[in-house]
Amino acid sequence: MTTVAFKTVGCRMNQAETAEFEAAFRAAGFRVVATNSDSCDVCIIHGCAVTAAAERESLRHARSMRRQHPAALILVAGCSAEKILRMDDPATAAVDRLVGQADKHRLPAIVAQALDLPTTATLPGSELTVDGWRGGRRTRALVKVQDGCPFRCAYCIVPSLRPLQTSRPSADIVAAVRRMSEGGCREIVLTGANLGCYHDQDRRLPELLHALADIPDGPRIRLSSIESSTVETAVIEIMAESDRICRYLHLPMQSGDDAVLRRMGRRYTVADYRDRISFACRHLDNVGLGTDIIAGFPGETETEFENTVRVVEALPFTNLHVFPFSARPGTPAASMADTVPASVKRERVRFLNAMGAAKQARFAMQQVGRPVTVLLERVRRGIGSGWTGEYLPARVTGKDLTVNQLVKATVSDSDDGMVAINGRNP
Repeated sequence: MTTVAFKTVGCRMNQAETAEFEAAFRAAGFRVVATNSDSCDVCIIHGCAVTAAAERESLRHARSMRRQHPAALILVAGCSAEKILRMDDPATAAVDRLVGQADKHRLPAIVAQALDLPTTATLPGSELTVDGWRGGRRTRALVKVQDGCPFRCAYCIVPSLRPLQTSRPSADIVAAVRRMSEGGCREIVLTGANLGCYHDQDRRLPELLHALADIPDGPRIRLSSIESSTVETAVIEIMAESDRICRYLHLPMQSGDDAVLRRMGRRYTVADYRDRISFACRHLDNVGLGTDIIAGFPGETETEFENTVRVVEALPFTNLHVFPFSARPGTPAASMADTVPASVKRERVRFLNAMGAAKQARFAMQQVGRPVTVLLERVRRGIGSGWTGEYLPARVTGKDLTVNQLVKATVSDSDDGMVAINGRNP
């Protein structure tokens, strides 16, 4: 049986798509193996190009796979391949084939043709592949429900790499999640290039959430990031109504300065953003709040950065994703003047990351004495680890703990941003 290994770089949507690819290859008669297996006939790097570092990492994995498996067919697929193909960039001698966005759903057929194998299997591009979640191997299902982004933020290359805007039929998603739940799935994560733009006829993301939350004995539901100015207020209201939806909201802010937001091409002001956070805090008790921030956007002055710091200090964030600005060829920001020195970017990233760690630690301390629900991802010698619904890492001790178990208990302690549940007996 021909063996195939996958390496995924980048976002949860890439991870969700890789799960679908794996299911499609199994259906086509391939055997999916780990990248460090002794023998591997095909290696597929599902790459990312949202930053220069992610693009370099994608190609680094290709070279690593070539060293580990010299005779294997090496393919790079997804955003990094699309960027190389569109920009006519040099790839690397380690790569045998680049598979862009339009063709990645034909990966099994492309590989079969390259190896002269008797199969023409393809991956359906508009249906959820239920076997993308496999009990015992993963603790949650990453479910891609939408692709493409109509926003044109000055720094972002994603709209160029994922130009086709699509949404999966809500009835198909609900049916697939119901089957996943029957198979033992305890959590699904909804993902998309711009999740708030999900739109299936008269159903948008709020209606989809209602339908998923109504599945009897269904899994808990977690959302990946939602762009401010889409459907976030309606989503917050649904979170307040349902205990099946994890109380964690990730709203990318990118900057706390209005002038920088205008240069970025964002669709809101700092006041607008603060209003959304205030709305969430009024409607949701004990909610986890995450955000993305770009440090060192072209022309970002010390005053503009300090404005961002003040906003971060003022808002009750519990999780910060901080990135140094990375110029992406073909985006308006790539040609902007007054770039911030790399050393200044690094210092700003370091400063904001320290703020984020302190805020997460404070939020974790606030959980002591509160009830939480933890999905266990690993269990060893009576100690389990996983994540709360509010997206805090958790350590659970007790008898008869198992992977993929939802543990409901009271937090007894916290340590450096992690919550602890001691002596829990299911």
